[in-house]
Amino acid sequence: MKVNITYVGYKPTDIQKKLIDKFVNFLKTSHPLKDDIEIILSSKRLGHMTTGARTKDGKLKILVSDRLNRDILKTL
Repeated sequence: MKVNITYVGYKPTDIQKKLIDKFVNFLKTSHPLKDDIEIILSSKRLGHMTTGARTKDGKLKILVSDRLNRDILKTL
């Protein structure tokens, strides 16, 4: 499983990047998936999403608005 993270209008701090990487690595080892995943962390809504949205082609779109919180990590 390969995880790609794209930042749209959002620039995470080094601490936030490390947190995201640790969490994604934890998910990869604890809950391995067969397919690749694209995670889009966006500062603005993309389409009709609220906090987060999933697509059938393995994309997770997550609204961060310059914050990482429990709801965002729960969406991952």
